[in-house]
Amino acid sequence: MKPNQQQKQQLQEYLRKGLKYRETYEEVYDHILVALENKAETSSFNGTVNEIIREDFGGSKNLWRIEENFRKSVAKDMSSQFWKFFSTYMKFPLAVYTVIISAIVYYIIYNINIQPVAFERIFVLFAFLPALLVPVRYYKIGYIFKDTKKSVRDNIFVWIAQFPMRLCICSNLLLLIYHKADFSFLGSFEPLVLTIIIVAEITLSLAVIKLSSAEFKIIKSITHQQ
Repeated sequence: MKPNQQQKQQLQEYLRKGLKYRETYEEVYDHILVALENKAETSSFNGTVNEIIREDFGGSKNLWRIEENFRKSVAKDMSSQFWKFFSTYMKFPLAVYTVIISAIVYYIIYNINIQPVAFERIFVLFAFLPALLVPVRYYKIGYIFKDTKKSVRDNIFVWIAQFPMRLCICSNLLLLIYHKADFSFLGSFEPLVLTIIIVAEITLSLAVIKLSSAEFKIIKSITHQQ
């Protein structure tokens, strides 16, 4: 059976309703088209499609399970890649720059009396900077002005890009718990703790930027295949 253009359009609309992500949508769509070639022309198109979905994918209700398993697999890979980028700043040669930045930050905190408000602004800047990559990503790929089905990688990237921001929120919650306007309750450990937090924010942000660059190449190739 060779489906005509109208039948292909019908199949596309059906799969778009049941599948959220481009990767699983295209995989299932291509699989069904190939499977249809081995079916008799006298068969009903809708009945044959349902038969293929039932035999090869366990039924239409099982498609979301397949998609969810795929999402979990991609999430694991992307998270692993993100932490790999982050760990590069703890290894030679980038570790040298990390140590230098840490020493500079520690010196500034220890020797210069920075107002809590100023520190908070610097902290928030590094925390929220990676989140700005999300709308940039959507614009460049074409999600904003084009009818482009989203990738399974999008929501995962958003969660990772917001990780530094979550660290910032947790730090502020710590202040609320201790009812403090600054970190003076840490005593002599204040410069060290603040240095660790700031350097962590910087390296996490850099890791997100690296991941964004790598992801943009992947997702761009996917959208070009449409």
